[in-house]
Amino acid sequence: MPKADDPDLFRRLTRRLPLVGGFVAIVLLLAFASGIRFAGDSDDVPGDQDEVDVASGQDSRIERRDPEPSSPVTLGPTTLATPAIQPPDASTPIEDPTYGGSVTVGVVGTPDSLNPFVAEGNDDAVQAFRSLVWASAMQLDPQTLEPRPGVVVETPTLGNGGLTINQDGTMTVRYEIRQDAVWEDGVSLTFDDFLRTYEVATSAANINPSVFARYASIVEGSVLGEGASVSFTVGRPSLGFVELFDILLPAHQVEVGGFASEWNDELWLSAGPFRFVRRSGDDVVFAANPAAGITDEDGNPLPFLDALTIRFLRSDSEATDALVAGDVDIAGTLQDRRLIEQIDDEPDLDVDVRYGPKWEQLSFQFGEGRFDENPDSVIDSLELRQEVARRIDRTALAELALGRYAKSVDSMIAFSWPSADTGAWSIYDEAHELEACCEGAVIAFVTSAGDEQRAASAAHLVERLDQVGVRIEVELEELGRFFEEKVIPGRFELAEWNWTATLGPVGAASDLVDRYATLAPDGNNFSQFAVGDDLSEAEAEFRDLVNGLDAVLSYDDLRERVTRIERILADQVVLIPLFADLNVGASRPSVVGGFVHATPEGGITATAATWWDRR
Repeated sequence: MPKADDPDLFRRLTRRLPLVGGFVAIVLLLAFASGIRFAGDSDDVPGDQDEVDVASGQDSRIERRDPEPSSPVTLGPTTLATPAIQPPDASTPIEDPTYGGSVTVGVVGTPDSLNPFVAEGNDDAVQAFRSLVWASAMQLDPQTLEPRPGVVVETPTLGNGGLTINQDGTMTVRYEIRQDAVWEDGVSLTFDDFLRTYEVATSAANINPSVFARYASIVEGSVLGEGASVSFTVGRPSLGFVELFDILLPAHQVEVGGFASEWNDELWLSAGPFRFVRRSGDDVVFAANPAAGITDEDGNPLPFLDALTIRFLRSDSEATDALVAGDVDIAGTLQDRRLIEQIDDEPDLDVDVRYGPKWEQLSFQFGEGRFDENPDSVIDSLELRQEVARRIDRTALAELALGRYAKSVDSMIAFSWPSADTGAWSIYDEAHELEACCEGAVIAFVTSAGDEQRAASAAHLVERLDQVGVRIEVELEELGRFFEEKVIPGRFELAEWNWTATLGPVGAASDLVDRYATLAPDGNNFSQFAVGDDLSEAEAEFRDLVNGLDAVLSYDDLRERVTRIERILADQVVLIPLFADLNVGASRPSVVGGFVHATPEGGITATAATWWDRR
């Protein structure tokens, strides 16, 4: 006979009560009281699509009352708005969400560990778990990348007392944990979980260096609290505190000793809509977690699915084959344009196209190293740089790389902070007459060899600039030499490569400092813009804005600074953004309802709580 605290038993009871009439509820309760055994076991995957509920004798996929597929997902007091779900075509009607069933998600990646704290777990594929199980103090909205509270009541600010600047220049952060924030076993999240997370990140063996570096910013001995109250102190004021405690560990389950070896093939307790069941080869299986208490705006419990499987696949090609064959129901995050087109051409498959966070750019060089490539360099002429920006066709370059999904970009921060995108480079799309100063100029252009798209970019530059009397001399270098002997030491005039955006407002600010204000080896300002004492008015303003950028504690102030910095970089043509890599999620809409692909934050499973099985 099932025990009263069997999580799968109560999942079946609680997930149906808000959706069926009192009569069915009474039948269920009587069945329980009579000792009737329910199908499923806490160690197995519940909710097979053909499963019949033994107690009721009905198909387990019970229709939800007043369906609203585009309604918000409520996580306690926090609401995540999900975009309206559109049918793939007029012949495929949207059915009402149903409870039960399972879907399989193919994710490109081969992580050696499921543990994101250790070096072997540093794989993008592991991020597919973020929206399923992990608890976070603060988190980025998977659609907007705006910070929002996770398991805490509110975002700390100077105004609400959550942030305090101390006399010694440090900053103390205070959190209050939500009362309804619980682990899957019903134990409340508390200060102990924050402390254990800090202890693991700074003391456990084999910790990922990037994780250790983040937590090293916390002043030793300053993680304090009791019950639902937490405080910690960082070395200097910064909004970077939102990146700390982004994955919390359950203190009553996880120990510091043995952490690196005990959690490679298992995940700790969940605080999300699904709970870890097991790993079997390349499959990681999850089941619904009713303890999370997640509901939609009508009070209906989420998730709709009984189970979800993440399947690790080795390439876009393997993911495409698995989706076409029906071995997986969803695949992501895909980047190969030709394979995406193949999926898009399948009548029963659909693709949700996003862009980034990897984006391509042309970069000018302002340091003395440019004379190594071109002794007659006049790249310091703003008019010449503006002429290059006006003459190239960024849309055509995007078409060369992305085909039917071509989309040029006008911003370099759009992939970190979408709402801060002001389209700064759109000013160069306007018609413009040739400036007399530019005719006869020669520009040395270098990029990596063996890249079809970049070779096409080089040919495009030659053709377009030749029309106005500017000669482009192309040099294609092997990738290692390109970076090690050209880009990093600053021995180029004009070069093409890509960056990967750091997500969120703090990421946008840190990228600006790292890539355009700080020289190697501490930063990646390969262009050497605004370096030295003899600065132009624009360069001086840029330096003033960048200095102290990481100490800004208001998101409104940060947005104002970041957008102004980008405007200067656009006006001065320090770089020219071209296009971003594809970031595509694909699905079989006749099988999975409610699928919406998101940004890389939470990735392919960001909206999994509202998916349902149509079979």
